[in-house]
Amino acid sequence: HQLGINSTYVPKFEDGNTKYISNATKEELQPSVKKRPSQYNHNSMQQRKEIRRPPKDWKAPPPKEHLLPKRVITIFGPESSGTTFLSTALGVATGAFNASGQWQEILGMPIEKNSQGRASRTTNSRTPVKKMDFKTTVGKRESSPDGTWEIQHLSLPWGWMCEESSEDNSHLRIVDALVPDECFRYERDASLDAHFAESLFWNQHRREMMDKQKKEHRNHRRLTGSVTQDDPVMREKCRSQVHISENSGDCGGKCGEGPYDGYALYPQRFSVNITSHIEWYLSRG
Repeated sequence: HQLGINSTYVPKFEDGNTKYISNATKEELQPSVKKRPSQYNHNSMQQRKEIRRPPKDWKAPPPKEHLLPKRVITIFGPESSGTTFLSTALGVATGAFNASGQWQEILGMPIEKNSQGRASRTTNSRTPVKKMDFKTTVGKRESSPDGTWEIQHLSLPWGWMCEESSEDNSHLRIVDALVPDECFRYERDASLDAHFAESLFWNQHRREMMDKQKKEHRNHRRLTGSVTQDDPVMREKCRSQVHISENSGDCGGKCGEGPYDGYALYPQRFSVNITSHIEWYLSRG
């Protein structure tokens, strides 16, 4: 109620923090023990089958009319500190996320199918395909349908891995703010939709690891060379509504230039300055 959320939702936290208990007894740790496949009941297996595809009447939400929400709640925290639970609870309470989970349409890598019609492996294609993804928790950010609320889940560091391939965070960059998803692109290849870029990166990373094992490693610095997923209308919204432009100098990340004017560009892995992130959104109303 102090946040202005009018909700009676009471979240349920199962197995709460058992992994953080020191000198835990067997009974305390028992809820976190993984079940064997034979222990899963028929109903849970049936539920997993039912969520492989969205309902027939499911429709993707329309594009946002306004990219900046009226109110933003940002949950900051280090990895594995309970930020997913808190973000999801607040998402349900504000109406930004469905308590039973929800579907989303994303751009991903195409999958090759074998002669039986089953997925066999990810292709090398640089052309994205629309895919359906079912989420049970708030991943990065969710917005209420009317644009009133946005829940931002910043489990830091944010992203995949550092460009320097360092296992620690010694080369981690700190950015001023995390901008709306529509204006977010990766420096490594700003021509790509960020969701597709992540999918493509991991596919190339797996192949590079296989090449290294075969001593045939080739360096893929850019994610693609030919496919451009630009949206001039959305870039104009980013410039006019969110005030991200190459001339503003206040883009949250690195200001995109030329054909990427309107996008904020980010490294593959980064942390966010909490103070400047809040000030960035406050300065935009």
